[in-house]
Amino acid sequence: MTAVKKKKHDKKSEIEFIQGYQHAWLTIYERNDYQAAIDQLHALKHDEHPDVANLIGYSYRKLGEYDQSKTWYEAALKSDPNHVRTWQYYGLWQIEQGHRDQAEIHLKKIGSICGSTCPEYRSLAAALDLSALGGHVVY
Repeated sequence: MTAVKKKKHDKKSEIEFIQGYQHAWLTIYERNDYQAAIDQLHALKHDEHPDVANLIGYSYRKLGEYDQSKTWYEAALKSDPNHVRTWQYYGLWQIEQGHRDQAEIHLKKIGSICGSTCPEYRSLAAALDLSALGGHVVY
């Protein structure tokens, strides 16, 4: 009976995590309230999860806190070295910091994981193209 209760508890925890993550995602991408999203993501108590760490890094980047952002992107990649979305966002971070050569390395990593047709590859490639033309990247 304990195993059944544990499974129900695990399922409930998983649902709560997904709901909390979705709420934070909406806070970021629909309301652009990055500090609130950081707080919501920390409240999930899964900072080690690559999706969570990546969104914390993204939020810090949007707040202009680049050192914090870098720390969280690196934490996401430590948790999952093939986390494509983090390679994409960290590549955008690199462009914003003027490190096009590093962004190119991130682009190659994305290509090795999902190919050159996945959305993350296309997005970072487009940002690199825009920055090469002197355009400002905003992602």
